[in-house]
Amino acid sequence: SKNGYSTTLSWTVDGPPLNDLRLYRGGSGNELGKGLPLFTSSGANDGTFLDTTAIINQPNKYQIVADFNGVKVRSNSVRARSGIASQMDVAI
Repeated sequence: SKNGYSTTLSWTVDGPPLNDLRLYRGGSGNELGKGLPLFTSSGANDGTFLDTTAIINQPNKYQIVADFNGVKVRSNSVRARSGIASQMDVAI
């Protein structure tokens, strides 16, 4: 979804129902999965998040860490600029 000021991220997690999902954002040189998550969710394998705190036209990387009964799985990382919709998939 484009509005010029945000990035819409959507994801589908293939596999058993998850316990916890965390979405992380990092800049071009930042390590993902460290620090506080941008978004958390429990029990939903599909979702959408509108990042309204993204800086206009700044490149960011996003990654999901999903927890399946204590087993943590990382999604592919996605690069996006504000105003661009991105899809993330976590395959188990």
